[in-house]
Amino acid sequence: MKYNKSSLLLLAITTLFLFSVLSSSFTGEQKIFSYLNLKKSFYQLTDTVLKLESEIKKIESEIEKIENSKEYVKKVLKDKYHITDSNERIILFSE
Repeated sequence: MKYNKSSLLLLAITTLFLFSVLSSSFTGEQKIFSYLNLKKSFYQLTDTVLKLESEIKKIESEIEKIENSKEYVKKVLKDKYHITDSNERIILFSE
């Protein structure tokens, strides 16, 4: 699996933060609740990183298609941005 630098940095910072909390003593209820909250945050951040990595893969795929296919570029320009060739017209139908 290919990781991007920002996701690895976020994961490393989160892991270091959790380890620093774990290395402190666990005396008192407040420490346990803090640990549980941090653990929950860690899993949420991990989930966010995975979702962002998936989005990055989709965007990289889109970039590759755009770089390698003029036809795909034309399709995107027409479908997403409604740009036409000089000999084309856009006809709008009202309901």
